[in-house]
Amino acid sequence: MQFLRRKNTDKAFNRCAPLPESWPQLQQWYVSTLGERLAAREMALLNETLANLFGYHLLQLGRLSKEDWLAASRISHCVVMDFIGSEGATDERRFYGLPDQLPVQTDSMDVLVLPHTLEFSRHPHAILRDAERALIPEGHLVMLVALPIDKVKPTPFQRDVSEPHVRKLVRAMDKTKRFLDPIIAVHQN
Repeated sequence: MQFLRRKNTDKAFNRCAPLPESWPQLQQWYVSTLGERLAAREMALLNETLANLFGYHLLQLGRLSKEDWLAASRISHCVVMDFIGSEGATDERRFYGLPDQLPVQTDSMDVLVLPHTLEFSRHPHAILRDAERALIPEGHLVMLVALPIDKVKPTPFQRDVSEPHVRKLVRAMDKTKRFLDPIIAVHQN
């Protein structure tokens, strides 16, 4: 995970403002046409992944849109921790906190979902350390991450796509300078 931090700086690798200041801007982007398309793809992949994970407690760090990203989970107790300073209605399944200081007990979570949390952090390693602390020994860490295109190499998980999709993807990657193929990585402790 060396690519997450540039040398001799605490700045996030994508040059965006750090959490929690940047989170409302990301939430605004998810309301755009492109954001809604990406959200639909990510939710489909996340639903497929969460449907196969079991346990008692699931925590999502940050809410990107009004949709319930955890609807497909079979876990009975799913909650969302929004970041301090983010807006939105509160309910019994939502509370506020900071991603690198999770207000949960050690070894208490079966699944942690990090939707684009690492990209906007000045201290992504601290978030990952705290996630590891919060997960039970056989817990699952599910991350949605947009990586800088210059740091990504093809993997066996990438699939053949249509020529029009490739052209759209290349235009979007050129514009954003990021690799945008939505792939979910699941890490088992």
